[in-house]
Amino acid sequence: MPDGAAVAAVAGEREMWLAAVTELLARHAFVAGVWPVGSLGRGQADGFSDVDLVVTVDAATPPAVLRDPVAMLPVPGPMLYTRPSRATRPPVGCTWRSASS
Repeated sequence: MPDGAAVAAVAGEREMWLAAVTELLARHAFVAGVWPVGSLGRGQADGFSDVDLVVTVDAATPPAVLRDPVAMLPVPGPMLYTRPSRATRPPVGCTWRSASS
């Protein structure tokens, strides 16, 4: 089991990653909103929690971003995996996680 200092360091890295991603997304005029969901969004995150974000976009979003948001909106850090969006999502887009999330 990692010690408390190691877990706190991971949580600090997560916060820095989240700030960098928020800043990156804010540069795009078509991004209408970003908010955390999951344990982070509920205020129940711990040092091991990942980052789950919902990103909403407006009608001015370039089609290439809708087809492949991972490629068109690169996040800092290496990608761990990508997966198709859930069936309840809008008809375009996908979800992703990075190594820092």
